[in-house]
Amino acid sequence: MQIYYYEDELKDEFSKAKIIPRKIDKNYDYSQKTYLKKFLHRFCYTVVAKPVAWCFLKIKYHHKIIGKEKEQDNLLDWLYFLENPKSERVTKKMKENENLKEAVKKLDNLSEDERMQRIADLRQKAIMDEKAIYEKGLEVGIEKGIMEGSQKEKIEIAKKMLELKIDKKTIAEATGLTEQEIEKILN
Repeated sequence: MQIYYYEDELKDEFSKAKIIPRKIDKNYDYSQKTYLKKFLHRFCYTVVAKPVAWCFLKIKYHHKIIGKEKEQDNLLDWLYFLENPKSERVTKKMKENENLKEAVKKLDNLSEDERMQRIADLRQKAIMDEKAIYEKGLEVGIEKGIMEGSQKEKIEIAKKMLELKIDKKTIAEATGLTEQEIEKILN
C-alpha cells in the first residue's frame, strides 16, 4: 500500500484522471432494489410530497385575495366573532358571510353539547353525593346500633348481678357502668 501526501492540490496525481460519465439508456431500471428504499420512497411521496403539493395548489388557486380592504374587514369580523360571538357586528355580518354564520351555528351546537354535558355531570355528582350520604348514614346507624346494643347488654348483666346480690361497686367495675346508672336500674 502506498500513502500519498498532498502538498499542492493542483499537481496531485488525480488531477490528470479522466472521469467518464456512465450513459443511461432508455431501458434503465429506476426502481429501488430494497424494501427499505421502496418504503422510504412511498413514505416521502405520500406523507410529504403530496400534502405539500396539495397545500400549495389550494393556496395558489382557491384563496385569491380580491382587495386588501375586504381581507382586513373579514379578518376584523372573525376577530369580533372570537371576542364575542353574540355581538351586534357579528350578527349583522352573518347575513353577508356564510362561513361566519356556519361558525356561529357550530359554536351554538358545541355550547349546547357542553351545557348538556355539564347537566349530566351535575346529575352524576348528585347521585354520587346521595349515595355517599346514604353510606355514611348507614355506617353511623350501624355504629349507633352497636353502641346501644352494647349498653343494653351491660344493663342486662348489671340486672342479673343485682339479683345475685353483688355490690354496686363491683358491678360498676365489671360492666363499665357508673354507680348512678346502676341506681337507675334498681329503681
